[in-house]
Formats: sequence, structure tokens, C-alpha cells
Amino acid sequence: MVLIRFVSVLAAASMLLTAAADDTPTTTPIKNPIATPTTTLAASEMTSIGCFATATPLENHGEWKFQSPGNCQLICLQEGKNVMAVSDGLNCYCGDKIPAKEWQIGDDQCDTPCAGDKSTKCGGPGHMWVVLTGNTLNRVEYFDPASSSSTAKPSSANTPSAASAQTPTDGPSSAPNQKASKPNTAGIAAGVVVGIVGLAAILAGVWFFLRHRRQKQAEDDFRRNAHNIDSFVAGGDRAMAALRITRTTRGGY
Repeated sequence: MVLIRFVSVLAAASMLLTAAADDTPTTTPIKNPIATPTTTLAASEMTSIGCFATATPLENHGEWKFQSPGNCQLICLQEGKNVMAVSDGLNCYCGDKIPAKEWQIGDDQCDTPCAGDKSTKCGGPGHMWVVLTGNTLNRVEYFDPASSSSTAKPSSANTPSAASAQTPTDGPSSAPNQKASKPNTAGIAAGVVVGIVGLAAILAGVWFFLRHRRQKQAEDDFRRNAHNIDSFVAGGDRAMAALRITRTTRGGY
């Protein structure tokens, strides 16, 4: 009974861990959701940068069921941002700098159609299609992960600029939602569940082994006691027989 209760507690704990993992957000937190622009601004030509594995340092403004590059551009222009990104066909990101150059991946990784325009690509599964909004004609710098977010990265001859890797875009592709940068909580929970089940199996095996050993010891003790009783009874019978013989010899009977 004790083992059954213990296994039940372990199972309940594993279910709670799994539920907690399911409730853990796997996308970039949305601090300022904006589905569509609230003001009308003149929009310039967008310039594609390419596909990136993360949106940092861009801010996620949430998803829209009719998302398109043009809609995301107007949102970012409304926010006064030079860089935009779309991802998973739905999400729009805005910011002041292009994600770090080392985070750029192949453009073929951004092949998800936009929810509002199936002929245009809006990123990929967890990948960002990054575009310049046309808000400025100045060079837009890449984000430097080694520097603080509040300090502008100094320009240098080795610093890639937006102008060196830009081609006019017919429509952005995808923007990653940083799923890859977050711990896989579902996998962790599954590992915990497997560990708990394995521990329960080990405890059950130990319990059955000890029970079997106690049973065997009890059977051995019973046989030993029965043998001792039989020996004692047999010894008494022999003693009585010898006593009768002795008395008969002496003429007692």
C-alpha cells in the first residue's frame, strides 16, 4: 500500500510538471501588441536584409490573421523604427537595429506565406525575414550581442551595413520567434516524467524482491521448526521405547 501511494504521488507530480511546461510561453513576450497601424503614413520602398534565426533586438508587436509585409511596415513606421521583421506568417517585429550578422541563415529557411497575402513570404517556423522600413536613408547598423542594448555600436570598416546586403524586396519572408533560444520545457517535463516512472519501477522491483525474500525466509523458518518438532517427537518416542525395554528386561511388566 505504501508503494502504491508513493507511485500515485509521483504520477501526480509528473502531471503537474507537464501542465506547467505546456503553460510556459515559447514565443517572444508581446509588450505592445499592435495588429494594424492606427495612423496613415507615407511609406517608402522596403529593402530586404534576409532570413535570421532570432529577432533580437526587435520587439514583437504580436500577430494578425491578415498579416502582410505592408501592414508590418506601417506599424513600424508608426513606431518610428528603421527595421521590421515578419515571422510564422503572422507576427510583426519592429526595432532600430538589424539582428546580429552571425544570426543570419539561408533565405530558404524563410518560406512561410503571409496570412494576408499567400503570394508573399512572411518568415518561417521560428525564423525572421528582416527588412528595412525606409524610415531613414542612413545606414542601419547590425546589433552587437556583446554590447549593451543602450549603447550604440561604433561604426568600423568591418561593421557590415544594411546597404551592403540589401536587395529591394517584393515582400518579406519570415521572422524567427526565438523559440530556439528558449529552453524546451516540454522536453524537460517529459524527461522528468520518464525519470519518475523509472524510479517507481526500481522501487517496485526492490519492494517485490524484499517481499519475496521475506516469504522465502518465513518458509525456511517454518520447515526448520517443523523438522525440529519432528525430531523432538521422534526422540521422545525412542526414549519411551528404550524405557519399556529396560523395564521388561528387569521384569517390571
